[in-house]
Amino acid sequence: MSLKPTQPDHRYCLNCSMQLKAENTDSGLRCGKDYFALVPADRKPQALSHYPETLPTDTCDSWTAHLPTKLIAAQK
Repeated sequence: MSLKPTQPDHRYCLNCSMQLKAENTDSGLRCGKDYFALVPADRKPQALSHYPETLPTDTCDSWTAHLPTKLIAAQK
């Protein structure tokens, strides 16, 4: 069984897997592209102010889909 990313209709920051929820912004989102670009062992969280604020409808070439979070058992 292979996992396929979900494909929303629009590649907006709101649908990006690299978005960070941030209550201290007007939009509620910040871009985590620089954070998630690092190998997990090298990731060190920084203050949210380090990550740029984005609007839910912003787009960029680094947009990444979410992988499904549920695994479905293979049918026999």
